[in-house]
Amino acid sequence: MKLQNLTIIFIIIILPVVAVMTIYINYEIKTIEKQKVYNSGIISATHDAIYAFEKDTQNNDLSKNPEQKRGILKSCVNVFENSFSNTCKLDFYGNDVIEKYIPAMMFGMYDGFYLFAPYQTENGYKHELRNYVYYSETIPDTDITIRYSLDNYMVVSGTFNSVYETRSGYWINVDSVSSYINQTGESVPPFKTYDKHTKSIINNTGVIFNDSKKYIDNARNFTEWFNNNVKNKANYFKNTSDPEDINSPFVQHKREIMKKKIQTVLNNSISLYAKNTGQNYKMPVLIEEDWNKVYSNISFVTFVQGMNLGFKNYNGYCVMNSTNHSEYVNPNLLYFIEDVGDSNYEYHSIKCNKIRDKMTTGYKIGDFNIINVDVADENDQTITNRESFFKHSATACYGCVNINDSSTLYEGSSSVSAYDYVMNSDDEKLKKSYFTSLARERWQMQQIYDALNLINY
Repeated sequence: MKLQNLTIIFIIIILPVVAVMTIYINYEIKTIEKQKVYNSGIISATHDAIYAFEKDTQNNDLSKNPEQKRGILKSCVNVFENSFSNTCKLDFYGNDVIEKYIPAMMFGMYDGFYLFAPYQTENGYKHELRNYVYYSETIPDTDITIRYSLDNYMVVSGTFNSVYETRSGYWINVDSVSSYINQTGESVPPFKTYDKHTKSIINNTGVIFNDSKKYIDNARNFTEWFNNNVKNKANYFKNTSDPEDINSPFVQHKREIMKKKIQTVLNNSISLYAKNTGQNYKMPVLIEEDWNKVYSNISFVTFVQGMNLGFKNYNGYCVMNSTNHSEYVNPNLLYFIEDVGDSNYEYHSIKCNKIRDKMTTGYKIGDFNIINVDVADENDQTITNRESFFKHSATACYGCVNINDSSTLYEGSSSVSAYDYVMNSDDEKLKKSYFTSLARERWQMQQIYDALNLINY
């Protein structure tokens, strides 16, 4: 074949193919780059929404105004939308347009969840924060309904001895923890609180009485009642000796209830929205690591779907935990204050070698962050000033808190939960410090949730 003919074939056939392939590859690269931007955007926006939630709920007493939380979560949605828009450079989209690509957002709370999702109105679809869904179930063949929570606090309603009643409390292994709880008073390091009456920051010191005792007394009474009236109704209760063991039948069953509730509500909402809008929205498959985040702490799950990437539409989600909040006492996020002398204090993880064989006092993680208090005028309640302070004048241990250095932690402790680490320890002072502090914090939180559930003692 003549060289001229080969040249003509190359020009007519090969060059267009190369050109098309080049355009396709460049388009595919742009698609991948845009997907990376959206992935980064949803992570950043979820983080910003959680941060807003933490700041807005820092000093709220939910027992006095539970509806305030709904308003806070709605503002978190706006934070998410604005952050996603800014990160992804979608400034030409208003929030109402961005919401079309948000089939759902799920806010996992202590004993249930809120869903932010669209619902049908006369004028089309509108996104709104739905009613609260409890992690609850009715035990088969009974009228007993149980509300579960992130830990072993439960609200139980049903007919017992011909009387319908509701009880709440912590179901615990009393024998394994009661002897380690200080029931007479707890010596505590100095801490600060804000007095609304004097509008000043007050330094406190000395001893905290009663809270840990009230916790263990209530938990003992509830556990005895539960074991006598409910435990034999289902195998996942009967086969559980320690309700705080994550491998126990009780915890595994509770997590299945949580998962089923969330999946059912999310699937129904997303499927209905997809069907009626003609969009290809569907519930992504969350991996087990994501579910463990939902089981273990306050969590936000955000979905973004349907945004054009070029050759395909975007389909992404993000699951993120909140740790600095006042919603839940996480037994793995207590920090313990050590007196290091000369009126100086340092706080540590319970696993830190520095506090082995020492009596220390623990508080939930949020108590070590700066607290902002708005000072309002007594007459018209307008904000006149903002006070900022740290509740505890303690510095973080460089090894265990700041850099999570495994050499600072007790050997072999990094792979187990704080609860399991303490339970398996032979350090009596460590156990007493941990369980007394956990009892105090749990009792304070239980007052809020008992008030919300209208439980009276």
